[in-house]
Amino acid sequence: MENNFEISCEYFDPVYSTTTDIWNYQKIICFGTSTDQIIEKIENASTGSEFYVSKTINYGDILISFFLLLFVVFGAFKFLVDFVIPKFMNFKRS
Repeated sequence: MENNFEISCEYFDPVYSTTTDIWNYQKIICFGTSTDQIIEKIENASTGSEFYVSKTINYGDILISFFLLLFVVFGAFKFLVDFVIPKFMNFKRS
């Protein structure tokens, strides 16, 4: 399956670079015309690096976020049970 993407962009906040005699933009918003996703192009004006960000959330994002949240919650709980609570309660382990 081939991913053909037509992207139309709107440029905002122009900044003129005197060292290269070209215009750079601080904000560029791009929309994909072949899908229902809203895509935003992020470009660093000083280095010229760029990437696209999907501004929609899908089930995979929700699933990954759920497992990361579980990992953080259980990690904090285990830290409290193993380290913090015994110091405050003066438990003696044998």
